[in-house]
Amino acid sequence: MALTKMLIVSGDESIRQEVVQAADGLGYSWFAVSTGTTASQVILDNPELDLVIVDRELKDVDGRGLVRRQETAAWPKIPAIIISDRVPMRDISHFAGLGACYFFAKPVAAAEFMRYMERVINNDVTPETIGSE
Repeated sequence: MALTKMLIVSGDESIRQEVVQAADGLGYSWFAVSTGTTASQVILDNPELDLVIVDRELKDVDGRGLVRRQETAAWPKIPAIIISDRVPMRDISHFAGLGACYFFAKPVAAAEFMRYMERVINNDVTPETIGSE
């Protein structure tokens, strides 16, 4: 089995560290960046990524913009988990429509987050099941 590769995108260092801890605990390979611009380049340079975890609010682009780019033909289709300190139902619904597999509220607890990362990687969570737990 190939090594799972993921991208972590958050302007919040503590959030990046919690998600990195979870990724390390699962033995995943990862990139961690703080801006949507850098994330875009990482995605284009690494279309084999298995998962993108993106903060809803970034300094240079919001998480919706980053996930929405997957609608373009040149952009690889990579499952996404959205993290946010606000979880309004309309955002959950909107991100699910863009293909996000899960919407996770901050603060991120590494142990719990590990379960959801594995579910997305193993195709146990789809946009159709977002918010149904």
